[in-house]
Order: sequence, then structure tokens, then C-alpha cells
Amino acid sequence: MLARSGLFAAICVALITAGAAAIADPSSVGYEYRRVAATDVHVVTVNLNDPDVAVTLVVARDGIGSAEPFASIMRRSRPDAAITGTFFGVECLLPIGNLVLDGRLLSPVATGTTLAITRGNEAVLLPTRANQAMDWSGYSAALFAGPTLVKDGRYAVDPAAEGFHDRGHYRPARRTALGIRPNHKLLLVAVARPVTLTRMAAIMKALGARHAFALDGGTSAALHYRGHTIVRPGRRLTHVIAVYANGRPSVVAQAPHPRSG
Repeated sequence: MLARSGLFAAICVALITAGAAAIADPSSVGYEYRRVAATDVHVVTVNLNDPDVAVTLVVARDGIGSAEPFASIMRRSRPDAAITGTFFGVECLLPIGNLVLDGRLLSPVATGTTLAITRGNEAVLLPTRANQAMDWSGYSAALFAGPTLVKDGRYAVDPAAEGFHDRGHYRPARRTALGIRPNHKLLLVAVARPVTLTRMAAIMKALGARHAFALDGGTSAALHYRGHTIVRPGRRLTHVIAVYANGRPSVVAQAPHPRSG
């Protein structure tokens, strides 16, 4: 759940101040809490033009097929920012779609769109399909993304056409999203209250995203920025997207092994 009452207010004031300083001081990983499309949103902006910035995945301590408390993942990996990843099965704890870490495919390829970060720090979109053989060696991180919110600067909300049939996609929920701006900026966005996918698309478009995709949400929604958990998930997570302003600690670079049994 989102932090509440006075504690949340105090954290927000501190983070807004930090975010403002980051904007004035051109930080490569900055935070803002702002009103967008009639909605209060948390926005982390990542400057992929900075070669020192690293965007990667952090998988639960016991690897694919396991989950770990968000707070534990944050203590272990120490990112400057982190956000919920793609969907996963609540019972089996397996990601629904592609996960790639340091050029290694960790979970099966799914049909749809994969958002990938090249080793040159470029965010690219890869059309993928199940059982497709792909060379992932040129990517530092990649994950299955969707439903699509914005494509080529236009609204593109049609979850059923992309194979998303869960009813949760059609009602207001806590949501997280990734967006790509034309200036090589990556957006990590979480809302402060439940919204529809259509409203989330409006938020991402207003933030300047040329392409944007929803991530997992509901009780899985999570956002962290420089020591503060801004949006706290209500369950353990299997993986997160993590951002480092000055490279990655060794714990992240270690490719996790699938859980045995």
C-alpha cells in the first residue's frame, strides 16, 4: 500500500525537494511527485544518455520461480530507483513473458512486445512471439511489457487485442508503467490512486512518452527512490526493474538460477 498520513506527507516533501534539486542539478536519475492528467503521480526520469546509468533487473534471491519481500530486494540490491516488473503467476511465481538479464534469457519468450535496454543504453521495442529464437547477447536487460498505453505518440489501449484478458485490466487499479521519451529518457511511473488503463495512457502521453506500457499493478505495484519506498506492494515480488546512477553492484550482475524442484 502507499505510505499513509503524516509519514507519507513527510516522505513526499523530502522527495519533492530532492526531485527539484535533481532537475536543477541535471541528475541522471530524478524524482517528481506531480499532478498529471488530473491524477497525482510519482515519476522517476532516467537519462539514458548518461553512460554511467545502468538499467537492469533484480530477481528474487532464490531465482526464477521464487518471490522475495520488496524491502529485502531493495536492501540487497541498493538501487537508486526501482519499479515493479512484468506480470507473474501468483501460485507458480513464474514471470508471464520474457526476462533477460545481462544477455541471458531467464524465462520463456512470450508473444507481444519486449522492452529492451541495449548495452549501449538505448531503449528499444522488440516484437516477439512464443518459441522464437533470439540473440539476447546485445541487451543488458529486457522484459515483456504491456498492455500498450501509447505507441508512436498516440493512444493505443486495446488489452484484448494483445492477449490480456484478465478483468483487472478493465477496472481502476493501482498501476505502474514504463515510458520512452524521444530524447532517450526512460520514465518509471506509479499512480497515487487506482486508475483505468485509459487514464494511465493519458498520464504517460502528458509526460511526453512516445511509447508507454503498463507493468504489473494492483497489490504488486511498487516504486522505490533513493532509500524511500514510495509505493509499497502488498505481496512478495519475483523481480523488479532497477536503475543505478553509477553502475551496478555485483549482487545484481549475478545471473540467478531457477529454483530446483
